[in-house]
Amino acid sequence: METGPCPPLRNLLTSISQLQPTSSMSSAYTIVLHGNDATGKSTLAPALRAAGAVVYARGDEDPALEDALALRAFDKLTLKIPDDARAPLPESYNDKDGVQRRIVRIVLDAKLDVLQDRLAKRPMTDKWESEKALFYFRQRFLELATFFGLPVIDTGKKDVDETVSEILDIAHNPQLLALFSTLALRTLTPDDVTSLANRRAAHPGVDYNKRLEEIITIECGETSLFTPEDVRTQCSKDPGLIHALVNQYDNLHDANMPLRLRLVVEGESKQIYKVETALTRHFDDHVLVFLKPTIYSHSMQATAEIVGLSTIRATGSRLFLEMLHRAGISHTYEGVNKYGLIWARATEITPIETVYKELCAGTDKHSFFGMVTDPKVTLPTGQYRRGPYVRLDWRNPNHTYNGVNPATHPFYHLMEASVGKAPFYADFLTARAKPFGDKCVPEELVHGVQAVEPSIDWTTRIFFTIQHFLHQLGLEVQDGCVMFDPTGRTMWSEINQDCMRIKRREVQAGGKETFDKDIWRAGGSAAQASIVDKWTQLNALLTEHLAGRPFHEHEMVTPHEPYGLHARSVLEDETLTLTPRYRSLYERLVRSRPFAHSVRSVASDALSERLLARMQAHVWQITAAVPPHDALAEAAEMVQLANTYARLVGSSASFGDKDTELPRAHTPPGSKAIGVTASKYADKTDKFALEHLGVKLDRPIGRCLRLKHEVVDPAKFARAFGEGVRVHFVPTKPKDIPGLLAQGTLDGAVTYNSVMDNFPTVARLVAATPDPDIYLALISRRGARIDTRSWTSDAPARIAAEHVRMVRAHLTCLGVPPEAYEIQRVLGSSESYLVNDPREHYLLCDAVVSTGSTLKENDLDVWQVIKNKGDLIVGLYQRF
Repeated sequence: METGPCPPLRNLLTSISQLQPTSSMSSAYTIVLHGNDATGKSTLAPALRAAGAVVYARGDEDPALEDALALRAFDKLTLKIPDDARAPLPESYNDKDGVQRRIVRIVLDAKLDVLQDRLAKRPMTDKWESEKALFYFRQRFLELATFFGLPVIDTGKKDVDETVSEILDIAHNPQLLALFSTLALRTLTPDDVTSLANRRAAHPGVDYNKRLEEIITIECGETSLFTPEDVRTQCSKDPGLIHALVNQYDNLHDANMPLRLRLVVEGESKQIYKVETALTRHFDDHVLVFLKPTIYSHSMQATAEIVGLSTIRATGSRLFLEMLHRAGISHTYEGVNKYGLIWARATEITPIETVYKELCAGTDKHSFFGMVTDPKVTLPTGQYRRGPYVRLDWRNPNHTYNGVNPATHPFYHLMEASVGKAPFYADFLTARAKPFGDKCVPEELVHGVQAVEPSIDWTTRIFFTIQHFLHQLGLEVQDGCVMFDPTGRTMWSEINQDCMRIKRREVQAGGKETFDKDIWRAGGSAAQASIVDKWTQLNALLTEHLAGRPFHEHEMVTPHEPYGLHARSVLEDETLTLTPRYRSLYERLVRSRPFAHSVRSVASDALSERLLARMQAHVWQITAAVPPHDALAEAAEMVQLANTYARLVGSSASFGDKDTELPRAHTPPGSKAIGVTASKYADKTDKFALEHLGVKLDRPIGRCLRLKHEVVDPAKFARAFGEGVRVHFVPTKPKDIPGLLAQGTLDGAVTYNSVMDNFPTVARLVAATPDPDIYLALISRRGARIDTRSWTSDAPARIAAEHVRMVRAHLTCLGVPPEAYEIQRVLGSSESYLVNDPREHYLLCDAVVSTGSTLKENDLDVWQVIKNKGDLIVGLYQRF
């Protein structure tokens, strides 16, 4: 391993084991909660205070304590790309009474779907709570937790009381907090890992010579790369080796140590460790990865150790991870430090490697004779005429010895480390073993091992994302390899310049400038300094570029994903003749979002919603054409709108796109037209306006239509509408409100979410209050037996509904497939369709229920409640 500053780790471990929480320690602390939006900070902070703790979180912090607690400073770190120059966080402070309090930092986390469910219950969200932002900043908070050594609590797995108890248990346990600090990437070095693994320790009571001979008898047979004499000779040269061999084989260690790192897997380029401790289960689903300073080429049958290479690969990994996270692409890596140490989520792996190829180079060039110059396959540039493709390889051992993989021998990596990389490769592998290596495997054989189509899809997303960023620097990735879990969606392998071929796009004197392993392949050991120099240059270029274009100012606020932008350029490349399979994939990436589902506020969702609103408004224009159906211009525009919408949601387009912006408001600047219900629930609307908007509405009497108002609370009025804004109120039928907002006739409305949430989204909720008296339900005839399992596409249930979106969402939650029912949209009196239906054509209807008297008088019953009392809200909506 490479060396770095090594703190007295043995002393630290001793202090961990001796440190016991005392009553004074457990009381003199302050809890600081960090985490993504919707992780539960605003819920847990008051709950912890109720339990007697001093707590601060974003939103209720004390500005006077910012320097002491660094609460906002911590959050600001999520806006910058990770690096090792981040200063340590304050560990204690003196409160206003002069008491020194230690700071207990907790990072709150939850899976994306949990965050989305919580946000869906809020009256409004902003750009920081879009799905794209939630994904990215979740990765950033997890990275900060690994860097500073902070406990992470998943608030989606337990209720509030259980989570509070877990936080307090951590706060009361300085021994546990010291363990987290020990494993912080900010200070953890390879020497620390060596000390924590302690593989060469001589444990008392073990006869190492005798035990080694027993193991040699078992392991050094005809399929062993090593003879018994090989092992004995090397142990005589390296006395500590015998301890390492026996300890590794028998898993011998000091059981009294509070923390141990156990090596569980080692390969050509990495070591994988598991944390063993009785203090916490936090690390059970994590591994610590160390990037060894090695480089290997199967095609050249060469290997080497290069000083500083771990740091360079680690820095590159952080930069490429930043690109992937900006595109919503998952990786098991959570944090990386400059020494090549990585905290990663443990995952199931497969023997499949997916390889992205953009031009005929490397394995393809050497495997397929003449392909690189065949004009039916390649272009003069070396690019494939059919465009980029993804190949699946079966990962084989680099060498075999008597039919087995020599690297699986329990002595292999310990002997290699003791002998030395170069002499071991020459004296053992080259002299005795046969080269083997990975082989291309037909897709048909991969099914059942790893999901094929998702693997191809996500490999393309990964390298199209990387290509998008490299093109901004005048660089290009020509090929690369990655590895996934069995789903083909979560990457777990190393991602940096060591696993891809990167060149300068413009040809310079002597050819294209290279930033990949080809430098070393061509020059061998003599090129070690060159590869260090070039890879360092690449890291510097990427660092400057990504740091100067932070996510929250660029990718977060744009509707397109990086891989989609590059896919569009590939589709537009007239030199390529794409296959139907890959054309379909690229078209999907162009219109794709990185996530399967979206709650709200995602940019592409907003575009779709505005297009829906414009189409709906345009239908009314077509309907009103004079003479009837003479609406060629309106129809042509409708086709364009529909075509643009189809492309966004999953189809191809053949017409030009329309602007997705809503029409400009009809009202002049400084003025707003606000719709209010004309009759039904007018009393509740008026009460809301008075209590929350500071406006008293004076309803007209008789046939007078003029609605007057009086501002009785200027402060509330200004908060709702803005300073100096003139407002007039327009009595409106509720179901006309969304269309009037879409057309710009209204600037806002006071109405119910049962209206607004069942039309395309064209306004945001500014203020709201729940209605405790009414609820939305699906209604059946009295005594009817409703069994959704009997609904089929051949005999679908028919439903008359005013609130179509809410009804569909509810049936989806019940697991009813959409083809098993038909909804007839009606504008009111939906109960009438059940009451006046002698053939019982309709099985259900929906209705807002207050007293239930209508149901009782018409022999109807509530079958399912869609929105409970309090879920329907009256509020002020203002147009986007």
